[in-house]
Amino acid sequence: YDSGSGWPSFYKTSSENRVGYVREWDGRVEVTCKSCGGHLGHVFPDGPMRKEITEEDLITIPSDDLKTSDESNVYTRLPRYCVNGASLKFKTQ
Repeated sequence: YDSGSGWPSFYKTSSENRVGYVREWDGRVEVTCKSCGGHLGHVFPDGPMRKEITEEDLITIPSDDLKTSDESNVYTRLPRYCVNGASLKFKTQ
């Protein structure tokens, strides 16, 4: 989604058990690759509101994604995964 940050941003990961989380000294949460430990970017609690995402997409959020919202409150925000573009691999569908 377009977060306005200039970085590739996502409100969910691609699938379960793909990313790790490391809390940094300044409070930010680093996102790392679970396979190699490489730095992917950071995750913040200011993603889109749950009401802005379709129910079909909400049910596909992996269970191990960072929890930043209350599932019963559509006004709470999902995470914003701010990912380094160099760590992304795009595939044609």
